[in-house]
Amino acid sequence: MSFRNKKASAYLLLSSFFVFSPAQSLVLPGNHCSNVVFAATSVKYKLTRDPVFGQAVLDTTVAGFNSTGFSCGDSVNVTFSNGKILTDIPYYSGYSTRTGNPLLVSYPGESKPKLAFNNSRSLFDELGLKAGDNVVITLNKKGKYLEIENALKLSYSNKRKDFTSDSQFANFRPLTGGKLKKNKLYRSSSPYDDIYNRAKYTNDLAKANGIEYVINLANSSKSVKELVKKHKLDSCYCYDLFKQNKCICLKMDQNYRSKEYAQKVVKGLTEIIKRESKSLIHCTEGKDRTGFVCLLIEALCGASIEELEKDYMKTYENYYGITKNKTPKRYKAIKELKFDDYIDYLTSQCGKGSMIEAAEHYLRFGGMKNEDINRLRAKICRSTSYDYLKEYILDSTLFQGVTLVGGGSLVVLSARYLVPKFWSALKSLYHNYF
Repeated sequence: MSFRNKKASAYLLLSSFFVFSPAQSLVLPGNHCSNVVFAATSVKYKLTRDPVFGQAVLDTTVAGFNSTGFSCGDSVNVTFSNGKILTDIPYYSGYSTRTGNPLLVSYPGESKPKLAFNNSRSLFDELGLKAGDNVVITLNKKGKYLEIENALKLSYSNKRKDFTSDSQFANFRPLTGGKLKKNKLYRSSSPYDDIYNRAKYTNDLAKANGIEYVINLANSSKSVKELVKKHKLDSCYCYDLFKQNKCICLKMDQNYRSKEYAQKVVKGLTEIIKRESKSLIHCTEGKDRTGFVCLLIEALCGASIEELEKDYMKTYENYYGITKNKTPKRYKAIKELKFDDYIDYLTSQCGKGSMIEAAEHYLRFGGMKNEDINRLRAKICRSTSYDYLKEYILDSTLFQGVTLVGGGSLVVLSARYLVPKFWSALKSLYHNYF
């Protein structure tokens, strides 16, 4: 054995007897192995509280943490200085656990790793932590959750040129499904937070589509002003709406099962009842909080499970190119982890009733009265078959000359209409109302 190999073997032998701090991660000497880093048995960091979601933020960068030998897909044990312990939790690059389960996460675009209960209560508060408390993270099993990490690992470009349209890039679209009025409500990424370089496009699309009110799920009024100043968006369209008091800021966390979250949803939807204008619903990416709220609205309007799934999963197509046909395994994994979790929760809370009943139950849970639920539905839903025919089947030219009989419930078309469009209209009308 050469001297170099003997020396390397000695380093390996020593590594099995010692616990290394991040600064002491063992690197073998020599050019041929200068990039080889062996995982420290344990690493120790101070913690701070994430101000929005209440996660425990490690006092290190993602790169710094990974340089100690940890990588996404590992299983880790976590011991806090107050005596609380979490064992065998996954380290992921996204929020890829079931709701309420703990994880260590290094989310794309964020600089520091965080410990969290996924889509749930504040881990920092739940475990009784204080700013300055320490955490020791120990490798439990290398690569134990690597298969799940690889299936659900998600990253996307923040460059407009990598997307086919402004609306895809900004994740901007109208809500559809059930009896929702056409182009009444829209959803998107944030027009105020430009962390992902999408705010300009969201503002342009909001203006082009006549948005007159904004429901901001992510920020407080104070943080909107700070974000606009930071990203130099003070002349943007949605900030003008904000300054005209045509924006409500709800500063919601991810815990959609909590009373506080439901109450904020109700507070936001109550604004829709008050006005006739088009409204835009957004969080940061327009994915999780926006996804849940829009699913709730669409369910209230009678959207089918298939329609709910189509709209929810459209976000994953927009950001990541994930579709049922092109990437069936990843599509299925995300659907089961995210969408199915929402559906199972909503239906279980109302005794396995319909999605309409599930949406109504959730709104009552948030404090909305039955009469207000009906007022909301009347505001955003089509009321007659004529409304559907007018909005979704007949274009403005084709609709000229229509005669209404019986208060709009029956439509008599003059002979000048094209036969194919006539039968298409009747077929769509039948499937939507009978």
